[in-house]
Amino acid sequence: MKMRYSGRMFAYAKNPIAIAIALIAIGILGGLLARRLHTEPEARLTVCFTTAQNGNVSADVECLRATVISLLSRESASAVMNYITASTSPAIVRTQCHEVAHVLGEELYLKTPTLEQALGACTTACSYGCIHGVVGAAVVKELGAATLDDEDIPHEDPKVIAEIGKKYCATGSALCHAIGHILYEKYSDYPDALKVCTEIGGTNQHRDGCYQGVFMESAGEKDSLLNKTPLAQIPGGDFAYPCDTIAPQYRNACFRYLPSFQRILYLASSTPPQARLVQSKQICETFGGKDSNTCIEFIGYYHLTTFAGAAPSNTFCDAFTDAAEHRACMTGIVLNHMDYFRYTSMPDYCATQTKDMTFCYDTAFAMLRAAFSIKTIQAQCDQSQHPDSCRTELAARSK
Repeated sequence: MKMRYSGRMFAYAKNPIAIAIALIAIGILGGLLARRLHTEPEARLTVCFTTAQNGNVSADVECLRATVISLLSRESASAVMNYITASTSPAIVRTQCHEVAHVLGEELYLKTPTLEQALGACTTACSYGCIHGVVGAAVVKELGAATLDDEDIPHEDPKVIAEIGKKYCATGSALCHAIGHILYEKYSDYPDALKVCTEIGGTNQHRDGCYQGVFMESAGEKDSLLNKTPLAQIPGGDFAYPCDTIAPQYRNACFRYLPSFQRILYLASSTPPQARLVQSKQICETFGGKDSNTCIEFIGYYHLTTFAGAAPSNTFCDAFTDAAEHRACMTGIVLNHMDYFRYTSMPDYCATQTKDMTFCYDTAFAMLRAAFSIKTIQAQCDQSQHPDSCRTELAARSK
């Protein structure tokens, strides 16, 4: 299976002692911020979310904005991002961190002198939430809109949006992803939006990022860049939609967000978690071959959201008895750890996998080595629950 890596390529220190101290400091600062947030009522993010009986979570955007502004008056953006992704933070904050990060990005853009500085304060965690917020605010400004809630984007000249999109796509796949959101908001149509992505994305990686933005935006509501696209209306209760309606070259990008569309149907029908897993597995298998495995990879990726409660993380992929499907599911779980900066928990997860443990470690360390030096990963091993086995497995792959 071809592995795709995501996550920001951070600069790293060369001194292993400095790295270890830095990792410990991040944990301490995250804990201090968590306690501070919990002890200051006006800054609690949890009160901004409401959970319905069917499990659907809605966010009060104005509450989030007021809270984020309050936090940024005394904390750095990185401290807030660390908090909303920390394992010690409230579950509702972690699972809804995209919403928080999105508002954070908008506010960063409004208070930071340049786009580059605002983006520099973001991370790619929470499905690019902070980057989405920054780019959304920047594009709205370029279009001459007065506010982030402007309704003019669907009426803008397509050439204008394409030119803006080409400029942003040239700087990276994360920004091109955000442009994909704008394109779907403009066209409300997959063929037209995806065609423009193909035209403005300079590389395959950039184009794929743009394609993903189109599908994420079309899921609507909390996945919408400017919180304007309504929740997707799925025709005929089709659990393969929209991936069964588009050309094959777009399916990989579509599978990345298929569980978001499926979750809409599952919530509407109050489908229990285990039944969700079984049904989504069957849907993925209808695509066949590599498409089936890519689809299953993102079942694993969404094991804590769409499929939360179906099984514990360490046994979640046991539902896939086929060897290729099992590995695809594991790849998705490891990628989720990587995207949400849970680096030390990646080898910890692999240590629990009696089936395909070697493949799991291969996948995890390949992702980590694409972003970090061996010394940095060794320091991360020291912070894991199984430091000795982590270092041993890393050494075996570093010869």
